[in-house]
Amino acid sequence: MQIKQNGSFSIEIIENGDNIGELINIFNVSDKVKSASNILAPSLHKYWLMSFIKSYGADRNWAVMTVFKNGIPRLIMPIQKKDDGCLEFLCDETSDYNDFLFDDADIDIFQYGLEYWISRGISKIKLNRIPPDSITSQLLVHISRVKGWTISIDTCDTIPIIIAQPDRDIQEWIGVKSNHIKRYKRKLRALSRIAKISYAFIETKSQLVDEFPAIRKLHIARWETIGIHSKYSDQRRESFILSVCEEALQEQSLFFPMMKINDILASYIIGFRGGDTIFDWNTSFSVDYGKWSPGALLLLYVLSNPTIYGFNRYNLMKGTEKHKFNWTDKCETNLSVTISIP
Repeated sequence: MQIKQNGSFSIEIIENGDNIGELINIFNVSDKVKSASNILAPSLHKYWLMSFIKSYGADRNWAVMTVFKNGIPRLIMPIQKKDDGCLEFLCDETSDYNDFLFDDADIDIFQYGLEYWISRGISKIKLNRIPPDSITSQLLVHISRVKGWTISIDTCDTIPIIIAQPDRDIQEWIGVKSNHIKRYKRKLRALSRIAKISYAFIETKSQLVDEFPAIRKLHIARWETIGIHSKYSDQRRESFILSVCEEALQEQSLFFPMMKINDILASYIIGFRGGDTIFDWNTSFSVDYGKWSPGALLLLYVLSNPTIYGFNRYNLMKGTEKHKFNWTDKCETNLSVTISIP
């Protein structure tokens, strides 16, 4: 752990090789520190950062900086340090949204944290997937102008969004692609005539542990059919998924439905609740039932019951998969910010 103090400001940095317990202690006393965005995505929570560090940290040149003012934690900067003198967000490969965590978006505190990294030889800062409403990008623009840094801001990641309208049938919702929904409804009726369809939700840690081997097997088999090595084959990925799901269970924010055909797992959704939104983070389906589109049928079931499952927005998250855009015309984008220091 590194500590630096200058007047009312002080910095503590926990990095690769340090005791993780020190980071847990800081997180425990920084309860007011959160993302400066109204998008309550799971990757903008401290438990996501901690799970990533525990699972992937040994292979990353990571650091979590906390900036204090008068002894109170005001800013948390989770980053990876790249060999070319570049900073990036820590969880970039597992998250759909990234951000710094603020108690109060104080520009002087933010600038103090950035200048520390520059004093250590950082010449570039590349930050992907900042929520469009976050104040982070605005602060970076202001600081860059004051300091004479070069900054560029681009849009990245098209994110399909579905707005629920509980008083209407789903195929009449504004923005949805009704022809695709009608097709999935026909498949559901046809499948119901020849097989038993059931739905279940993971709501406890024991259920998660019991079901995960089948979920892992299903995901690996699905991606093998298109020649892609499943991330579930990586033990670190399995550790990360189990960790974030367990944390979300404790916070009552896990949304993990499954569809079974004749009591055999056919599809699943690993999702998370955030406010009135469900964030659809990871899905897959059984190739044995591929012609029935079980992944789409499970999503159809969820979307058809917004009142029961308590959501107004369904976020299909980033990705270029065609099936995401079968559902909706409404999309949002994140921001990518790159800063070069002369």
